[in-house]
Amino acid sequence: MRIATALSIAMLLFSAPAVAGDETAELVGHWGAVFTSKKLVRVPVLRDRPTVSLAGPGMVTKRGPLFSTVLRDEEVPMEVEHSVSLQIEADGRFKLFLHEQRAASPTNDCLVQAGSVREGMVSQANGRLLLRSNGGRSRSGACGEAPSDTREGESVYMVRRDGDTLILTADDGTVWQLRK
Repeated sequence: MRIATALSIAMLLFSAPAVAGDETAELVGHWGAVFTSKKLVRVPVLRDRPTVSLAGPGMVTKRGPLFSTVLRDEEVPMEVEHSVSLQIEADGRFKLFLHEQRAASPTNDCLVQAGSVREGMVSQANGRLLLRSNGGRSRSGACGEAPSDTREGESVYMVRRDGDTLILTADDGTVWQLRK
């Protein structure tokens, strides 16, 4: 009798849908957002610095102090355009598309683009709805160069619904507000 009961419970657990039907039904469909934000971005920046010589830093000559121009990476606040698209199917599967684009540097019109696609299942844990990704692909490219592809690992997004807005919170704390 105990074996039959344990077997019945196991069958129920493995055959149950990832999310209760009502909760999945509320999420099914296409959700999206397009927005611009300021973000600290590491970019190459030209800087003048005093030349160091035996006479000391910034040695003065007949033409004035000596400086050299150096190229170094700095974190600079820049405008970044974001596009987020989420498609949730009735069976609980989802596809999440993330895309961002920005100028290569504050003085450059050349664009840097990065995007990723994540796929997985909607699930429920501790009373919370989650988008559990089993990995994905990302692609990035800059200024006409050939884009590079990479595989991404698993990630989890916490989901909350507020009226007609779906609020996604990523592992790293990034929050997206999507509308149907």
